[in-house]
Amino acid sequence: MLKRNIVIIVSFYILAILQNSFFSHFTILGTAPNLIFSLFFCLVFFSLPTQVFANDKRINVYYQIIFYAIIAGLFSDIFFSTYLGPSIILFTAIGILIKKTQLLLRVGRDNYPFSHFIFLFLIYFILYQSLFMMYICFIDPLHIPVDFNFKIILSAFYSLFLSLLGFWSIKKYVKKI
Repeated sequence: MLKRNIVIIVSFYILAILQNSFFSHFTILGTAPNLIFSLFFCLVFFSLPTQVFANDKRINVYYQIIFYAIIAGLFSDIFFSTYLGPSIILFTAIGILIKKTQLLLRVGRDNYPFSHFIFLFLIYFILYQSLFMMYICFIDPLHIPVDFNFKIILSAFYSLFLSLLGFWSIKKYVKKI
């Protein structure tokens, strides 16, 4: 479990650096993908209600979601915000909402349907971006107010495109298990 958590931390770090350096040059109409949210969403989407780790220890999914939220929020706040905390809180709330919604939508044999992934990703990405922009507009005096416009939706689809790569690779891995 320690190795798994170290891999997750390193993955978030690498994606934060890629998002700040490489993908900042490949924008579409001024929007870049949010790779940190994409990895966070994939990890939450594919987490089971209880996960079995070494020595047959069962860990509640909400503890894992909080761990993912702390790591994703920490890197998001370090690289993209002025204060530590708002992204951690948003990721925690959105992670729990994603899992609750996913458990309500679960039907049939496939626990991770493609249509649910797309629908939930778009809804919660737009929610995350909107809440984060509201934070910037009303709480953080160091930033210029941001307009809510089509760039949020464009950024959601750009991030979704890259998240689908993660979806297919993780889904193949989960099916093997």
